Amino acid sequence: MNIEPISEKSKQGCGIVGMTIFGSIFLFTGLAFLWMTALKPLVRTNSSSDWVEAPCTITFSEVDVNNDGDGTTYRPKVEFKYVVEGKNHESDAFDFTSLNRSKKRCREIVEANPIGLQTSCFYDPEKHDDAVIERNYDFSWFACLFPMVFVLVGLGIILGPIFFKGSKSNAISGSAKAHLAGPKSGLAMSSLTADNSTLSPPSHPGDIEDKMRDEPQKLKPSQKRLTNFLVTLGVAIFWNGIVSAIIYGIATEGIGGGLEVLPFLFMIPFALVGLVLAGSVFYTLAAVFNPTVELALSSGAIGRGESVDVAWQLSGRTSSVKSLKVTIEGEESATYRRGTDSITDKNIFCTIPIADVSDSQDIEFGSETVTIPVDTMHTFAANRNKISWKIVVHGVIPFWPDIKENYEFRVKP
Repeated sequence: MNIEPISEKSKQGCGIVGMTIFGSIFLFTGLAFLWMTALKPLVRTNSSSDWVEAPCTITFSEVDVNNDGDGTTYRPKVEFKYVVEGKNHESDAFDFTSLNRSKKRCREIVEANPIGLQTSCFYDPEKHDDAVIERNYDFSWFACLFPMVFVLVGLGIILGPIFFKGSKSNAISGSAKAHLAGPKSGLAMSSLTADNSTLSPPSHPGDIEDKMRDEPQKLKPSQKRLTNFLVTLGVAIFWNGIVSAIIYGIATEGIGGGLEVLPFLFMIPFALVGLVLAGSVFYTLAAVFNPTVELALSSGAIGRGESVDVAWQLSGRTSSVKSLKVTIEGEESATYRRGTDSITDKNIFCTIPIADVSDSQDIEFGSETVTIPVDTMHTFAANRNKISWKIVVHGVIPFWPDIKENYEFRVKP
């Protein structure tokens, strides 16, 4: 018995396509930057081994400073002239690197190549106008690592759903199916393919959703682990990229004139936040590899005073989980204005324990029957008030991020 609605399968397919498109943007952007900043200069360096050496004269040499909204950048601007087969040629390419450099490195290049210096250059024997003074590759970690971040993020977004799809089966297997197959299961499963147009229209939109969910349901966690990791990674890259650029600018500006302590002290809190974000990246990445939790209910919409069968099954490194706690929580949230701010208060008004187990077999698979109290509030949603119900699964893993998953369901009036 497949207890997952058929409509969810099409959503998964659309989600994979969307993630592939989104990840491809990161991937090809990173590859383009990697080619322009690192691979292309390296290829040209290797292909220039047969270039011809010729005498040249430096005609212009200074540090090109560019001030814009993103800060100050520096590049060495060195122009020279040379003669090939009796014809005069000019070039402004010091080497094959088109990246900006540090202020210190630019000064070193300009000071080593003053105006009027008689030196040597290398030109392409097939294109005499293509010449450089320095053929060696000016390696930059930034040129390689920064584009690789985009490449890795893109690959992670594209390949993530493929790798983790296999660990999430479409149905609770084995005894979980048998436990959830009650007297209503035949009708529930036939309703998956029934023509909804033959049903009498309910009086309220919420009743429509209740009727659609009044069948065995495989619940999905409210938040995806891979999504949490990718969001955290994106925030960390953005934050640390800006902070690193500012600190690098402060350091390079201070070289030669002494380091200023006050700007560095000012950046310490921002750097500490960056370290916390970097740690969060590793934490959320580790959580991605936690055992997966499949949770199923005999009905996705339960009336007050009614009982429901809850089944769970863990797959993956289940031996690492030392204890598992499953509870139902009813939560009330209210949003209101306080001055110009919008405040949302949340309160857990009902907690129903389902299981608290430490035996390995009970952790890997289990099922319980639980009753929703009669004197409680049903699922409700308005503009500023909301009542929601969820099943909370908390698995304790020593020296590793715990399993913390929330699965929402509906309580009928």
